[in-house]
Amino acid sequence: MVPLLKMLTSEIIILFQNASSSTPQSYPGGRDALWLAFTRRKTPEVALDLMLASVSENKMKQYSVTYKLWWQFCHENSINLFEPDIASIITFLVHQYNKGSSYGSINSHRSALSLLVGNNIGSDEQIKRLLNGVNKVKPPRRINAGWMKWRQVTRTTCDPRIPFKLKGKIYKNMIRPAVLYGS
Repeated sequence: MVPLLKMLTSEIIILFQNASSSTPQSYPGGRDALWLAFTRRKTPEVALDLMLASVSENKMKQYSVTYKLWWQFCHENSINLFEPDIASIITFLVHQYNKGSSYGSINSHRSALSLLVGNNIGSDEQIKRLLNGVNKVKPPRRINAGWMKWRQVTRTTCDPRIPFKLKGKIYKNMIRPAVLYGS
């Protein structure tokens, strides 16, 4: 087992098991949170290292942001970290949306929570509907950038006097890059 994970004290384990307590506690870290989540789901100890190794460092950095936000949200709202109901997860995702998170960030939060909580959150109909709504209301920035470019050149691209070949070049050099790269 990774030395850092072996150093987890019984205080941190008790803290995670009683995550709904109102005592303000500091966030212990993403790997430790996952280790405890896997342990709570009765994962055999011999498999813990391999399961944690399946999460790359970059993915762990990304998920750690979610875990820290989830940690704070659970403490503020007296929710059990590892056994929340779907309504609590939806409330958390909506809270993140209201703070300005994009569709991609909300989806990343969903994925991270699915790993931590153990439920297949992504297959829940309410979560799917929420993510569809976020995508409709707040589409990715590159889509908005593409529409902005389209509006800028629409007079030219819709003019019947402009050759079709020139319209294709305008699309290829102005609109397509905006949609693909958001610039």
